[in-house]
Amino acid sequence: MDTLPSNNIPIIPGISFLRSIMSIFVITWHVLLYSMQQNGGITPSDLFSKNRCSEPVYTILDLISFQILLVAVPTFILISNYLFARNHLLLKNKESNSLYQLKKRIKRHLFLFSFWLPVFIIYMGHLMGFDQIYSLLPKTLSATIVILLSGGGSPYYFFFSLIFSLIITYNIRNLSIVNVSVCFAGSILLIIITPYITLVFKYPSLTAYWNPINFIPYSPLAILMARLSTSTPKYKIIHSKEKVIIFIILILIGLSIFIAIFEWQHYTSDIFFIYQGYGIPAYTRASIIFTSAAIMLIALHPSKIFNSNGILSSLILLFTDGSLLNRIFRFMESHSLALYCLHFYMIIPVNKLISPYIHSPAMLILATTILTAISSYAFSIILGLYLKDDLIR
Repeated sequence: MDTLPSNNIPIIPGISFLRSIMSIFVITWHVLLYSMQQNGGITPSDLFSKNRCSEPVYTILDLISFQILLVAVPTFILISNYLFARNHLLLKNKESNSLYQLKKRIKRHLFLFSFWLPVFIIYMGHLMGFDQIYSLLPKTLSATIVILLSGGGSPYYFFFSLIFSLIITYNIRNLSIVNVSVCFAGSILLIIITPYITLVFKYPSLTAYWNPINFIPYSPLAILMARLSTSTPKYKIIHSKEKVIIFIILILIGLSIFIAIFEWQHYTSDIFFIYQGYGIPAYTRASIIFTSAAIMLIALHPSKIFNSNGILSSLILLFTDGSLLNRIFRFMESHSLALYCLHFYMIIPVNKLISPYIHSPAMLILATTILTAISSYAFSIILGLYLKDDLIR
């Protein structure tokens, strides 16, 4: 969902592929949440029970939900910061272009937030009643900050978090690779200890899904990836070394698994339930960061990781030809922002429309996800006739 013009810098096929897939992950996560809240045949796990989440019995659905689907938003954050850092390396007038692009991104994301948040409020007012919405309006400064950062409980918290991470990326863009690495290590440590601080001091907003602190590590990580993966005279460390790339990916996956085991053993509590509705931090988990990093590296270097006949490599490289599948994924990528902004309003009507005819919970979730995506794409095309591209593209 990056919104900057590319300045004629070549498109990266793997990133286009990631945007397409991760936008579907976002829908699937919200469909799962809705299904569990409505008793749609999916039995909520212990993590979704305030009374049981402190000592949960885990399920496969927990693994899919919290270690796979929740990678989507961090990956979008990482992609946007990576492209910003990469543009800084490749553009001729780096300083003026970096500042110009930062200002343009901030303006764009504030514009998106200021448009879509009122839409969300009107929708929730229609759903819940405007009297109840009025009663939820913030009455203190701290409550106002929470409402803004969380997007009022909407998916639009993403825009403030992205602005926050981009400002960090801009300010550390010229640091040496050693200093950027130190920043990354320090930010990882911050993410690891923040849930512990939350447990000790009972301050759940520290680990809420909307807290921009969650996304601090993606700034130095994006800069490291840009420098190590972009072929420039100064940075050629791993650009053409397949074994090094594979080794780094394996290390990232190993760290993700090891840290995830630790997190699932020690960082589940009813304290995290506040602001979220489940008893584990959504994004204040280092395992998610390393998973996102591994996925990003795979997307950036598919041909170096998989042989030329590999399925994933072939899928990603299809973005470079004129095939039907290529056009489909290009369409999905170009509408990923619209999908993110619109899908929330499609889930309930789609689910209610098809639930009388589908009795298998798994098939209902699958069908709801697919039809929500299709209807969101359709509305994106229709709204494109009336709204500025800046709001949906």
